[in-house]
Amino acid sequence: MKTFDTHPADRAYRRRLAWLLSIAALLGMPMLAFFGHWLGEVGESLRLASPLERRQGLRVLLAGLGLGLGAAATGVAAAIGRRRRDILETATLPPPHWRTIRDVRVLRGPPALAWGRRLGWARDAAATIALASLLGSLWALAHYA
Repeated sequence: MKTFDTHPADRAYRRRLAWLLSIAALLGMPMLAFFGHWLGEVGESLRLASPLERRQGLRVLLAGLGLGLGAAATGVAAAIGRRRRDILETATLPPPHWRTIRDVRVLRGPPALAWGRRLGWARDAAATIALASLLGSLWALAHYA
């Protein structure tokens, strides 16, 4: 029988993460209800708006969505890149300094490096989404000017 190294769970980290997720869910529910109300008001104001005002509103909406998605995807790409670097530097998954919410088996050598390369592909995909979103935002600003 082969034995494996395990990376121990950080109980305090798991507890803190559970609290943060609970708070985010509780804060998100009223925000979601407000968002529905706000969308109704926006729809009503667009119905009464002139074509020029509608065009300007569409410009702002598309540019804002593109910038928001681009910023989020850039953050995801950076986070994935940091994790990839940690894996490739230590040749272990998870690296010793990572905190985990449960006990996990440690991969060493080629299997860990393969995961590091896969994370490079994920980072590149997130960066591509970020670039496409930002370019779409610029297009919306120029097209609906």
